[in-house]
Amino acid sequence: MEENNQNIRQSEHTPDALLPKMSAGDIISGVLSSPGETYSEMAISRPANYWLIPILIVLILNGISIFLSFQNPELIQKKMDESLEKTRTKLEEQIKSGEITREQADQALEMQKKFTNPESILFKITSYASSTIFVIAVFFVLSLALFIGMKIFKSDMSFQNILNVVGSASIITAIGGIVSIAISLMLGEIKTISPALLINKSSAGDIGYSILSSIDAFTIWAYVVISIGLVKIGNISTGKSYGLVFGLWIVWLIFVALFTVVFGSMF
Repeated sequence: MEENNQNIRQSEHTPDALLPKMSAGDIISGVLSSPGETYSEMAISRPANYWLIPILIVLILNGISIFLSFQNPELIQKKMDESLEKTRTKLEEQIKSGEITREQADQALEMQKKFTNPESILFKITSYASSTIFVIAVFFVLSLALFIGMKIFKSDMSFQNILNVVGSASIITAIGGIVSIAISLMLGEIKTISPALLINKSSAGDIGYSILSSIDAFTIWAYVVISIGLVKIGNISTGKSYGLVFGLWIVWLIFVALFTVVFGSMF
């Protein structure tokens, strides 16, 4: 009997037993409404690059978020002015210590002003390009980190399926980006759906505010969905899955804090 059951389980994953390929619409709607069922079906569907269309949609939504932010130049200018003021303070310290001259500091400030003018075409092109590169880089780096983690847990989940899970879940963070921009436009200040929405930046400090801003509701939702995907397709325990995904997120938050200390708040 045990041998028969094993043969049945093996036959479920043979090419003839696999379900037809899932549609992008079913995957996206399923990830938003019933991720467990969606990834369970994906696990027994014919292999495909299900991540391609979701990532293309993510890039489009990301572009829409940037476009919406450009509808209020004052909002971006406020952020750029904060960055410029931090740069000016650092340059003044370098002048006092003799590291640079006043002329060099002025040149550095003028260069930063040139590249951070929200009205300039260069700034807009750079914003779209850098954001696109960032999204793609995070997508593949996170997928690779999860793939390594799954191998440590001795899962046979393929890298393609890791990409499928992360790519489909990325739809959630992209939607969150649009919601955050909409709220920022209403409040006149860049905000995310996070604890940072309830406090002032001055009261939390740069590091604290950056970390709180990163604890975004849509990000948490996306990571929960990714965790579910790893359980359903990767056949690992719920504890291992959530530990891996949110452990990597904690590492990211630490990186944000260190980056803020060294380079100033950029998030």
